[in-house]
Amino acid sequence: MAASLPIVCSDMGPMPQVLHDGGIYFDPYDNKDIANAIMALLQSPEQRWQMALANRRRAVEYSWDKCAADTFSFITECIP
Repeated sequence: MAASLPIVCSDMGPMPQVLHDGGIYFDPYDNKDIANAIMALLQSPEQRWQMALANRRRAVEYSWDKCAADTFSFITECIP
């Protein structure tokens, strides 16, 4: 995502929740579905470009500082 690339990945969590519309998803247990997802990406330059832009925008939402802050906030909320 941070490299501004389109992504082909599994349709299992957490990828759809993280990637949203920045990828083409496949059933990881279905070889034909994996091949079809890769071919769909290769055959659509416009879709690749749109996904690349979306991935770069989304990647800036993630950082180690935000992850640490969210984690410590969650832990604090769980402590009675």
